[in-house]
Amino acid sequence: VESKMAPVNTSTAALILFSALFGINSSQLIGDTPWDTLITTAFAFIPAPMNRSVAEQQGWTTIMDCTDEESVGSPGNVYWNDKDLAAMPIFNSFGQISGLIVGISDPGQYAQKTPWKSYKLADNTTFWGIEVLFRNPDSICNAAQASTIAYGDRLWISNGNEGNYSQVPLNQSETVLEEQGWVLGGCKDGVFKMGFHYWRYSASDIDCNDAYPIFVLYDNGILHAWGVAMGNEDRPLPNSTRWEHPPGALLTSFFQAGEAPTCLAEQTKLYNSMHVFMTSSVLNKTTTCPATTTAQPATTTFPETTEVDDVDDGAKSNNKDKAVVIGIVVAVLCVLSVAAVIAVIVYRRRKAHPGDYILAGNAYNDKLLESNQDAL
Repeated sequence: VESKMAPVNTSTAALILFSALFGINSSQLIGDTPWDTLITTAFAFIPAPMNRSVAEQQGWTTIMDCTDEESVGSPGNVYWNDKDLAAMPIFNSFGQISGLIVGISDPGQYAQKTPWKSYKLADNTTFWGIEVLFRNPDSICNAAQASTIAYGDRLWISNGNEGNYSQVPLNQSETVLEEQGWVLGGCKDGVFKMGFHYWRYSASDIDCNDAYPIFVLYDNGILHAWGVAMGNEDRPLPNSTRWEHPPGALLTSFFQAGEAPTCLAEQTKLYNSMHVFMTSSVLNKTTTCPATTTAQPATTTFPETTEVDDVDDGAKSNNKDKAVVIGIVVAVLCVLSVAAVIAVIVYRRRKAHPGDYILAGNAYNDKLLESNQDAL
């Protein structure tokens, strides 16, 4: 494979300028990471190869390589498995994992914009992808620049233009995340193995056609995973088992209370999402989420509250009994509401596509519903 030396390290220069202007410590954007695995898809947990030799042994083949850097815009040596565009690892000139492209033939007209990136191969094959890099983009196709970093030291999201990246903080710094437009979402532990979600430019009144399609995940204050969520109304329904297909009515728990985009629950069509996990220790044991995610997210425990002194014991007992009854009623209503929504979705889907069920999507929905019911 022919590799080419990047004449100017434009990415590093841009980072220095960005940090100087906004006072962001570069160590929050580049540094040591605990990443040691590459697994996609919540609940299914499907692995992807970590180096080129393993990929080739497993039957993965090249879809783009470093020789296509100028003609196609390839970020490195990109591999796919059985022509599945869903999760394509990027390897550098030394065969080390350097990034991932979450791809799809056509994401829909509303999604054909940044950060989605279009690719056109030499045989005129076209597709779209979310391109995320774990290493300096100027070094990936540089055979003269060997790296001692086993996995990566950054999470940079391509904005569709060469050398232009959104740089995700490696630490859960509220200040830096807010400056970049990331909004704190819901926390999911247990079988989810996710931690705190952050959604970019999100708001309850946002149009789903304009929603930023990438989210990032932090556990115990450390960036450990990220993912893609497609909410545009003209999205397709890809049949790759790596895609998750949750219904919108169940997605509100992935946001802060009252902050989920209202357009999520308004759509009856299944959504497309994919989680990309990079830290085995978090998969083995995710930090327990706090009782509420409205306080500082890095804190996993909260101080105990004290009761009001001017309320007598009898009043406290009556209030407690009333609270228990109300809680039970609310819980039952929530379960019935969720069941009704799911029944409508399943009925419409079966009616429109008899016999067409996506195993990964159904598994995701079952686990999601089961966990929500357990929480109630």
